[in-house]
Amino acid sequence: MHVQTSAARAGYVYTSATSGPSFGLFGRSDSSGGVGVVGYAGSSSGQAIGLQGQTESTTGRGVLGWASASSGDTYGVWGMSSSAAGTGIVGHATATTGATTGVLGRVDSSTDDASAVYGGAWGAAGLTTGVWGVSNSTSEGAAGVFGEAAGSSGNTFGVFGAAASPSGYGVYCLGDFGASGTKQFRIDHPLDPDNKYLHHYTAEGPNPLNMYSGSVVLDDAGAAWVDLPDYFSAINRDATYHLTAVGGPAPGLHVAAKEVAGRFHIRGGSPGLEVSWVVMGVRNDAWVRSRGAPVETLKSILARGKQQHPELTGGSTRSGVFYRRRPKGPVVDETPVSALRALTAGAAAR
Repeated sequence: MHVQTSAARAGYVYTSATSGPSFGLFGRSDSSGGVGVVGYAGSSSGQAIGLQGQTESTTGRGVLGWASASSGDTYGVWGMSSSAAGTGIVGHATATTGATTGVLGRVDSSTDDASAVYGGAWGAAGLTTGVWGVSNSTSEGAAGVFGEAAGSSGNTFGVFGAAASPSGYGVYCLGDFGASGTKQFRIDHPLDPDNKYLHHYTAEGPNPLNMYSGSVVLDDAGAAWVDLPDYFSAINRDATYHLTAVGGPAPGLHVAAKEVAGRFHIRGGSPGLEVSWVVMGVRNDAWVRSRGAPVETLKSILARGKQQHPELTGGSTRSGVFYRRRPKGPVVDETPVSALRALTAGAAAR
C-alpha cells in the first residue's frame, strides 16, 4: 500500500477495543536486513519526530522495544544520531516533583559484567566521556553521579573506576576529596598475594599537611645542609622539623637555620653521623589559599538534626543526611510481551 497526500495525515489506523491485547498498526518484515515499521520525518528543520509512541495508561509504556531472540547481540531499543551534536537516546522525565528517573536501566542476569547502564566512548582521541552525570541543585548531597552497592555483605563498590594507562587515574577528584570512613590503599599482600590483602591508612589531622623526609650524613663540623624541593616555600607554610640521630646519641642535634630558598641547616652532631629528617608544612598552594581548609563547619538547614551514619548510634539509615530512595525498578510484567507475542503470531498466520 502506498499513500501520499499533502494533508496533515497520510493514514489513520485505529482500534477501539477497550480491553485485551490489541494494536493499531502491525508491521512485519522477514528480510534479514528488513525493518518491521519505519517512521521517517523528512523535514530538514524543526523538532520533527520520525516515530512517536504514547499511552494514557498509568501503568503503560509509550514505546515497547523487544528483542525476542534468546541469544545474540540484540537490542530492545536502538537509538542512533548522525549529527555532530546529536544524541542517540534521550530520556526526559518532565514532572517537577517526585522521585522521577530520566533513563532507567535494569538487568536480571547474574553473569559477571552484566550492566544495567553501560556508556562507552569509543573515539581514539578527544576529551570524551563514557558516562556523564550532572546536577544543578545546590542542596547538600546533590550528586552528579550517585553510586550505591546495596548488598549488605561482600566486598562491593558503590563506584568503581579503573585506568589502564600507567599515568592515568582510576578515580580523580577535581576539587576537595572527602570520606566519612577511612582513606586507605589496598594491595595484594606481598607475603601471600593469592590469599590476602594488605591495607595501609592515611594519617588524619585538622590541617592539610605536606610531608618530606630523607637522611643526611653530617660533615666534619657535625653539620649538614638539607635540600628540599625548590617549590617548597611556594606551597607550604608553618614548617615543622623532626630530626633523629641514627647509630648514636646526639643530644645537641638541632636545626640551626630554617628553610630558606629550599634548604635548611642541621648542626650539633658528631662528624659522620647519619641523621633522618622529616619536614612537614601546612599546605598553602593557590587552591587552599582560595578555598581554605575548614576544620569545623555548620550543617546546612536541611541536614541539621541528621547524621551521616545514624545507624552507628542506633538510628535508621533512612534518617541519614545522604539517604536516597532507590529508583523504582521497571516492573517485570510479561503481559505486554505475551500479548505482543500472541498478536504477532496471529497476524503472521493471516
